[in-house]
Amino acid sequence: MKRLYLTLCISLLTGALPSLFATQPDFDIGVSFGIKSGTINELLMETDGTLVSKLTWNQQFSPTIGAHASVSLHHFSLTGSVLMAVPTQTGTMQDYDYQSDGTTIAYFSSHENHLLKDFTATLKASGDIPLEMVTVTPFFAYTWQNRMFAAVNGYTQYPSSGFWTENDPKTYLTGIGLTYEQWLSFPEIGMQVTRQLTHPAMTVYFLGSWYPYMTITAMDHHFLRSLLFTDEMTGYGGKATIGAQWEKAFHGTTDVRVEISYEGIHAEGNTYEQYIGENSVKTLLAGYQGGTTTSLFSLMISFAF
Repeated sequence: MKRLYLTLCISLLTGALPSLFATQPDFDIGVSFGIKSGTINELLMETDGTLVSKLTWNQQFSPTIGAHASVSLHHFSLTGSVLMAVPTQTGTMQDYDYQSDGTTIAYFSSHENHLLKDFTATLKASGDIPLEMVTVTPFFAYTWQNRMFAAVNGYTQYPSSGFWTENDPKTYLTGIGLTYEQWLSFPEIGMQVTRQLTHPAMTVYFLGSWYPYMTITAMDHHFLRSLLFTDEMTGYGGKATIGAQWEKAFHGTTDVRVEISYEGIHAEGNTYEQYIGENSVKTLLAGYQGGTTTSLFSLMISFAF
């Protein structure tokens, strides 16, 4: 009986192993180019939600470049990617300070917004589920991101009484007035639905994902006031993408992909204040909380080899 059992096991293994390793994994690498446009808001609120100040960093049509590498076996894939924005002046930064009602603007300033860096790294695991009309691809990813802006030159409008109007006198500034940097990390859960078109080499797809728990640390250096504000926040977000892919579009070797995406983020948390300097002590601002929102569109063209 033992010999029969051993013979069956050997037969199963010798039959299954060749089929398991008969399919070689597919490797591909690629590069991408595109633009990113939208706003990142930096918020200070009272704990009841009353808005105290809002800094709107407009990231307008900043050029981006990226690269990815992936390995696929059967219906499963593992992909690593990086994306970087090219440092450049990108729109303006508007700074609003509000009266106690949280809606009436008390003070205003406007500056050039210089993007200093915007780097994203993502690791993603996915699996294809082929259906009759479409292919459904659930995935899980984890993302790390670091971005930084500087407010340069510009002007302030600080009325001595009442509230701000566009006709208030302007005081012009030169140099860097403040910087804003964020560190983000978050898991991403999503699904892609792909449809093969009549043309055998073209597919269209829709991708939706959710960021269920984000951790965001932000640092705001106010150089004119010699103050550093730090926000330690948690939040959520999501992303929606629609795209198309042409297989072997160039010389029968290169896939081309075009996609448009929208990303939204919301986070809140404790805010701290300290003087800029090595020995400065960070103090919690009781009664206040920091926040941030993101609303960004992107257009990307990718080439996979």
